[in-house]
Amino acid sequence: MLQEFGEDTKRLLCWPHTSKNIDDNLVILQRESKNPELAQKIKTDIDFFQWATTETEYETNFKVLVEKYTKEENVVNYTSEEEDATVKFFKYFDATWGPKTAVKNWFAGSNPFSLTQNQGIEGKNKAIKASYTFKTRVSIGKLFQIMQVMLRDWSEQDDNLVTSHRLALLEGSEGLSLKTNGWKWAQENAKHMKTKSVLSVDVSTRLGAHSVCEVAGLGKPSRILVVGRKEPRGELTSLAKVKLEERARPSTSLTLDEKKTIKESCWIVEEVDGDYFCDCRDGPGLKGPGQFKV
Repeated sequence: MLQEFGEDTKRLLCWPHTSKNIDDNLVILQRESKNPELAQKIKTDIDFFQWATTETEYETNFKVLVEKYTKEENVVNYTSEEEDATVKFFKYFDATWGPKTAVKNWFAGSNPFSLTQNQGIEGKNKAIKASYTFKTRVSIGKLFQIMQVMLRDWSEQDDNLVTSHRLALLEGSEGLSLKTNGWKWAQENAKHMKTKSVLSVDVSTRLGAHSVCEVAGLGKPSRILVVGRKEPRGELTSLAKVKLEERARPSTSLTLDEKKTIKESCWIVEEVDGDYFCDCRDGPGLKGPGQFKV
């Protein structure tokens, strides 16, 4: 692929497909360790780790994740079967999906605020089989005839969303549903949002200067908001400082569980040209186009 498209090419991985491959190996770990709870715990931590918002966070926390299950002081209570199976799994995990591999871009921050799966392509492939080839093999001549029909049909479809601002979704066929869901969310959280649960961070400060949007090429934010949880986990100003610091410079001394507590303590929202991008996790990774509720 690099020969065709150049060294600057970024190969993105579909997270559901990556997760399925990892799960297959966790089944082996579960069988060999004879400990279903250990396999489920590792899966939960990998799912959380996939939420990494930047490459720096991914590389730093990958090591922290592996050490949680393989570092000598962390495995003292393992049985020999558990230790052998865990070491074997993480050797596979590092060699197959680690930072030094060509397929490392399966974390959310590798394509922030956008897709982390190829279900759209899979859906189009399904439509071709269902409506054009009817799940049968065809000759080359017949294939070209089918392609002509497909191109004609697809050329007549509305593709305005490809070049439109993502908020144009609000005026499309799903607009009423999106607006209704947004209104319901606002009503449910009205009392919460009137309290001291939203902070504004000056983008010119050291902590406010680090922007996921800017790294992603979406532009420099005009402001950064920190939104507290509906059930607060502490004083928001303190939580915000800790999270912004960890986001800008991921710690190598914190455990994965400590990092998880920090990341889930509040949500960071970046405003760019009147649009909002949140690091909250909902669905397959960072909030993607048209999916934010702020």
